[in-house]
Amino acid sequence: MNLINRPQDRLRGSATWLAKALKVEEAQIMLAIDACQANTSGMENQQLSIARRRDQLQSQLDGLVVSAARFLGKDWEDEMLTETALDIPQDYEIENPFVLPTQGNVESILPPLPSYIRVDQLQELGLEILVDQELSLRQGQANDCLHEIRLALADKSMIFQQDVRHARNYNLMTRAWGRIASMDLTLNWHASLYRRCHWQMAALGTDADIVIWYQELHALDLSVTTAISNPNARGHRDDRLAWFWTMDVPHYTDRNDWMSEFYRVHWFRLKALLDQWEEEVELLQCEANWTQKYFQHRVNFWKDQQDEAVQLKNTGMACYAAQQCQIYHQLYLM
Repeated sequence: MNLINRPQDRLRGSATWLAKALKVEEAQIMLAIDACQANTSGMENQQLSIARRRDQLQSQLDGLVVSAARFLGKDWEDEMLTETALDIPQDYEIENPFVLPTQGNVESILPPLPSYIRVDQLQELGLEILVDQELSLRQGQANDCLHEIRLALADKSMIFQQDVRHARNYNLMTRAWGRIASMDLTLNWHASLYRRCHWQMAALGTDADIVIWYQELHALDLSVTTAISNPNARGHRDDRLAWFWTMDVPHYTDRNDWMSEFYRVHWFRLKALLDQWEEEVELLQCEANWTQKYFQHRVNFWKDQQDEAVQLKNTGMACYAAQQCQIYHQLYLM
């Protein structure tokens, strides 16, 4: 809404056009995932559904290309997109096995977005405002993706505890793992969308503060923790939440009760771990003090033995006691 209300002069409606282009890009990623699964299963009805979706997506892309001349100028050409397509890293989505390159299909066509065009070319055309608008929209898109990833991980954790672990027969186990597979599909889609968004924000020349806030998403960050189900279970002592869990905790806890419980459990776990560390530091300090006092006690003991041996004119015992006194004194000074 802030972008729409800004004075835009000749670029009025550009924010709405960019938002539509981002939605088309999201549809491309989702279609790529579904197309990969359809090619694996080979069901005819799935193939027909993919074909219909490709036709609809192609018409949306054609509309975006036609309207791009209004905002990018009459000199804009499709070749401006194909040049920057080479800059996209080839191993961009290797971490996600569901997203595979589908060359020659509509999901591989680049939408006419400023992030797919070189920033210096847009500056030459005087279209810096489009870069700022897309960067703002990309930040909102990244926030939505991270929010959905958090919800999916929390729900997946609860499904493991309530359904998978308590399934007593084959039917219940099959249904539980079916829900896990559905949740994985949603999780992988939002993760792929965030990775694309993260790369596009970097192409737009994101500030250092934004880069620190929106970090790179790795496969390890999408691991599920079941500490909410049994906080005292073994093997969870050194578990840590990923970076996106601590971005805006009060906002997420107010919107979802499950998230509130999720954060409370992890907060208590970390608080208990911190208390354990503080207790270990205190015990180590006490043990160091006790050790020094023990060595001092042994020094005093052998010194008394030496004095007694001297009084009894026992030279051997006096020498041995002096040696022991010297050893414990050196240990005391260490």
